[in-house]
Amino acid sequence: MKTEAMLRRAGMLCLLFTVWASVPLVSIAGDILAPRAQRGVAVLPDLPFELSLPLDGIAGSGRDALLPGEGARTAGLIGDTLSWDDGIGWTWMYYFSGGNGAGVEFEPYYHPCRVFSLIQYFPSGWPDPGGDDLILWIVDDDGPGGSPGTVLSADTLMDVITLDAWNEFVVNDTGVVIPDGNFYGVYIQKEDGPYCPAMVFDNGYEVSHTWDYYEASWTPTSTYGDLLLRAFTARAGGPAHDVGVLSIVSPGKEYDTGSPINPSAVVKNWGTYTEDFTVECRIELEGTPSYLDSVHVSSLPVGATTTATFAPWSPDAGNVYRVTF
Repeated sequence: MKTEAMLRRAGMLCLLFTVWASVPLVSIAGDILAPRAQRGVAVLPDLPFELSLPLDGIAGSGRDALLPGEGARTAGLIGDTLSWDDGIGWTWMYYFSGGNGAGVEFEPYYHPCRVFSLIQYFPSGWPDPGGDDLILWIVDDDGPGGSPGTVLSADTLMDVITLDAWNEFVVNDTGVVIPDGNFYGVYIQKEDGPYCPAMVFDNGYEVSHTWDYYEASWTPTSTYGDLLLRAFTARAGGPAHDVGVLSIVSPGKEYDTGSPINPSAVVKNWGTYTEDFTVECRIELEGTPSYLDSVHVSSLPVGATTTATFAPWSPDAGNVYRVTF
């Protein structure tokens, strides 16, 4: 029995050759390929390409604040997009056999948190013919040493992928609650290759947070960077005091300097208590405060919103102001 594979080696060339399963290590033109090469993995050489970030996220920090936008966020959720990739794809890969995949370890911003969706980038043009089916898991970190362990959620999705784009996939109807610790967002290749989409990885293999899942076993990857897969989370369960600004009503980007305006903002109670709190509006001109006012909000119920309207302010023509609430 033999497996034909395209394998990633030290150079930039993509070679097609045969790997016999009985050979522990394979030597091709002086390059020694690790046992991983025998896994039936098709890999393109490193080809960097820029990717647009999902909505207004900024990759690399591990946690990115995200305002309501598409997909799961249309329900009015405000949470965090957890990410490690840098938004630049270097390596494309798929397995010859379905049921294998890769996962990214995420560190929630708070506990308990609820994982509402996974966001993944899929390229076009390779493999041929490709596919648009996938399996997504949310996995606990209760394996040895914090490795992937219990599968908390498994979703099989058919005909759902848009190529050359970030795709957001909602995790069942209510999301998955993570009471403590970390979790893994996992992509599982549903079909055998090449009847599947390619996974895309960045070039940060030195500090990768990605794990390979092959033949029901997990291993940290040292060959690729991070899988371009992110998780959208929000606070879940438990008592919490959590209020904040949902949107700014006034001022906008442009305004009439001939008449005063009343700064205003919509505030929301995301916590689990009815809240009394004070909202402050501060306006600065080149770092110097030019306006300061506050409004007290009384007995705002859980999940409710209200508009805080401040005293009139008269801007001067030709100036650029910084407004914060």
